Amino acid sequence: MHEFLLPDVGEGIHEAELLEWLVVVGAHVEDGEPVAVVNTDKVTVELPSPVSGVVTATPWDVGDVLQVGQVLMTFDTGTGASAAGPVSTEQEGQANVPSRHETPSAPTASAPMAAALGRPIAAPSTRKLAAELGVDLFLIAGSGPGGRILRHDVERSIADDREVARPTVDRPVESDALVTREPLTGVRAVIWQHMATSSTDLATTTSTFTVRTEAVEALIHEVGRRTDTERKIGVLAATSMCVVQALTRHPRFNATVDPDNHDLLMHRNVHLGVAVASPNGLTVPVVRDAETLRLSALHDAIADRAAMARTGALGVGDLRGGTFTISSTGGIERARVLSTQPIVNLPQVALLWMSRIRDEPVVEAGNIVAGRVMSCSLSFDHRYIDGEDATRFINEITEMIEHPLVAMS
Repeated sequence: MHEFLLPDVGEGIHEAELLEWLVVVGAHVEDGEPVAVVNTDKVTVELPSPVSGVVTATPWDVGDVLQVGQVLMTFDTGTGASAAGPVSTEQEGQANVPSRHETPSAPTASAPMAAALGRPIAAPSTRKLAAELGVDLFLIAGSGPGGRILRHDVERSIADDREVARPTVDRPVESDALVTREPLTGVRAVIWQHMATSSTDLATTTSTFTVRTEAVEALIHEVGRRTDTERKIGVLAATSMCVVQALTRHPRFNATVDPDNHDLLMHRNVHLGVAVASPNGLTVPVVRDAETLRLSALHDAIADRAAMARTGALGVGDLRGGTFTISSTGGIERARVLSTQPIVNLPQVALLWMSRIRDEPVVEAGNIVAGRVMSCSLSFDHRYIDGEDATRFINEITEMIEHPLVAMS
């Protein structure tokens, strides 16, 4: 018997939601044939079979959440032995396979007692996190294979402590018929975790500013006039190009944090994350090496990834490795939004939000005239970026957007 353990299909992902079984018990599958569909870190992934053989157990229901390393399913490969060694006829088909209705993330009750008999099983990064948070690993039940304590076990213990200390909140008394409950699962659960971690772990500061957009709009019009008339270059692409060029001159903003030792990793290449509202929730696909792309190519790359996000066609690789994120609500705004406080997309250290362009009175040569203006909010992690750095970066962004030919040169 071969046990197929849920693999890590994304950076730092600890769990995945089962969306669909593509095979049934008794079916013969070939090595590499898709057997299940899971959702993790905002993408849908087909899992291929690691072996050729007959499916002997699919012990999970659609909608169940599995931890990485748990047994997803088992196969009879004709060898008569499991990956861990021979098993008896009585044990075959059930060893290490959880029951269909077992809670996937619940640790065994005896795990703390087992840990007390020896050193808790945990990776060095998990031990470091526990030490920083003041968590005693001997008191935690690990949900990983063999009782291994995972990072989310440590984080969950802190959350549980906070929950115990939280005062009782009165809830409205309503009939069930008047309440629609939305379970916190799948993509929304991932967003919840990322936002909660970012808001509690970062020293986030936000600076809001405005920029004039007449020049960048004129550039868009001129590019459209000189090139393919069917391709309409958007404001997002043009302003993103300006921001990308500013990032090449301010490397502290084009950076990520090493989660193991908290070092700041400043990147030479700009891998631009673009926030997209999709039916599955907020998604941030990445445009790689954005600093090498001309305006039309950057426009196409952003448009392609946004379309893939909205149709669920993104792969795990499309979401990995971003170094800076841009978010824009200009396409959906009807109100006059002046500022926001965007949450930084970990492990990045900064994010820029941009509004729609609007007409506003501005002062030119002592006279009040109508101007085209866009609001921007830059959030950054104050642990790594000082206020002076942020001000100089904002100055650079403003200069690039108000003089876009500089960004194109």
